Amino acid sequence: KAATTTVPCTGTGDSALLQAAIDAAADGDTITVTGTCVLDSNITVSEAIILDGGGSAKIQVSGTGYRITMTTAGATLRGFDIEKTDKTGEQNIIWINASNITISGNKIHGQFVIGEGDVSRAIVISGGNSGLLITGNVFYSLRQPAYISGVTTGTISNNLTKGTKGWVVEQGDMTFTGNTWGTGADANVFDIAILS
Repeated sequence: KAATTTVPCTGTGDSALLQAAIDAAADGDTITVTGTCVLDSNITVSEAIILDGGGSAKIQVSGTGYRITMTTAGATLRGFDIEKTDKTGEQNIIWINASNITISGNKIHGQFVIGEGDVSRAIVISGGNSGLLITGNVFYSLRQPAYISGVTTGTISNNLTKGTKGWVVEQGDMTFTGNTWGTGADANVFDIAILS
């Protein structure tokens, strides 16, 4: 029987707290997160669980390197406000390296300003996966909402992307549908960049 666990973040020691909850979970469980989680190191979602922010929990990241690694088919990350709080170095917030991953209902944003050189990406997707679903999210003030490498299939739907340099598709075979794009001062440099 699937279980639901609540993890209250306090801004200190949250990476270890969340990782312990994930490690203790079983496939099908839901971990509901409350408060503001400051992730100072990577957490690995290694079970087919739902990590749920409930529409109000916040995740803050800074520095370089990944902060949320999705390695197990069937895992879901939903309902978070995820913010990169600095402009230091290169940071890819979420790494998807499994099939059937869902990223839904999140607001993912940072401090990137078009024309500046810092590299911040909401998501990096490795090749060879299938069944991905990225839906109902808002991406802004990041260099890229996602960098998609290798032949990976899935759907990117009903997201709003603004103030970025656009989605980068490098062999990815994704279906884009129902998305909306910033205009005027909120326009993207490109909405979708397809590499040769």
